[in-house]
Amino acid sequence: MPKSLGGSGAGQNPEQLFAMGYSACFLNALQHAARQMGKADAVRNAAIHADVHIGEPDGLGGFGIAVDIKVEGVEDEKIIEAGHKFCPYSRALSQGAVVNVSKI
Repeated sequence: MPKSLGGSGAGQNPEQLFAMGYSACFLNALQHAARQMGKADAVRNAAIHADVHIGEPDGLGGFGIAVDIKVEGVEDEKIIEAGHKFCPYSRALSQGAVVNVSKI
């Protein structure tokens, strides 16, 4: 957990793990989109950088999340848009994922 939230600051925190998962997912989505468009070579040098920010959402209490995705090495905006539409992480955040919590 980050020091700012009372943790030791050691190891990976949940936000960093989320960013890593999102980056991997988005890269796979870009590759899929490029293949579907017949432009697989267009993403050969692609790199994804995800920054996850936490903070208090307006009037909700608790924590909110914001994600900035930066795509490096891909010039075709249509591939980036298609990757964003295909990526499960992008869809979950932009369309509101259904989250079920239950006691086991």
